[in-house]
Amino acid sequence: MRIDVRILLSNVLTTFSSRPSKSSDGILSSSGQPTVSSASVPEGASVFAIGDVHGRADLLKTLLTYIEVEHSKSQNAKTVVVGLGDYVDRGPDSAGVIEALCHFQRNYSIDLVWLRGNHEAMLTEFMEAPNRIGPEWFEQGGLETLRSYGCIINRRPQDFNQVRDDMARLLPIQHIKFLDNLRSSSTIGDFFFCHAGARPNIALKSQSERDLRCIRSGFADRDLPFEKVIIHGHTPVATPDVRTHRINIDTGAYLSGILTCLSIDTRGLSFIQSTIDGTHRVPLVQRNVSITPGPL
Repeated sequence: MRIDVRILLSNVLTTFSSRPSKSSDGILSSSGQPTVSSASVPEGASVFAIGDVHGRADLLKTLLTYIEVEHSKSQNAKTVVVGLGDYVDRGPDSAGVIEALCHFQRNYSIDLVWLRGNHEAMLTEFMEAPNRIGPEWFEQGGLETLRSYGCIINRRPQDFNQVRDDMARLLPIQHIKFLDNLRSSSTIGDFFFCHAGARPNIALKSQSERDLRCIRSGFADRDLPFEKVIIHGHTPVATPDVRTHRINIDTGAYLSGILTCLSIDTRGLSFIQSTIDGTHRVPLVQRNVSITPGPL
């Protein structure tokens, strides 16, 4: 499935095309907080934020190749790639996703920020306490991750400890290090990056790890100001959801076949979408639509 750009553009309320970086008198919301139309990254920076991958190594590899080409052509002094988490589960090749991210990390001179999603947290917890988290994780796509690493599981197992032991033998040390080094959030200029979102009325620096990974109610169904514009995923949407104070780029890659990346530099914002047919850019548009939360 591909996004019909004509339908996307028919919902335009405000289009942000080539926009210069914000000056000290840039437009803020009435609360004094930055908005999508006023926020910027530092001069000379180029940021690529990648939404939920969920085992779609094919789409991720295409996107990373595109980003590397863009980086090689860019005149910007600094390129940063931010992964918003949920690299694993549901899709067919979680092992391939982690390997692609590790390869990118080893071979390219780009600043990389990999964030932790709730699915990486479940995988890590399974390795530590398989009987406690195993039943839930298997229902949330964990079986697909285990199979991608070579675990032979024909039906829901009764011995979660044995499955954990098998996984421990199959999980490469580089992948373990990758999972251990994931971060909860990152701030670049006027933008705050996290997996799920943030709890209203709490400073971003004081947000709980769980909320940053898991929040939906009270955040994904609203559009409230924070100290920064929040870039997040976690709640699947049919098209990138651009609000005044946040942007959701989880377009359900494992089901839709569309992996979305937000590109931010001093010229403005746009989306890069990776599909089985390649990559293409989509204009960033501000929309006002209702949200139907998807599965965790």
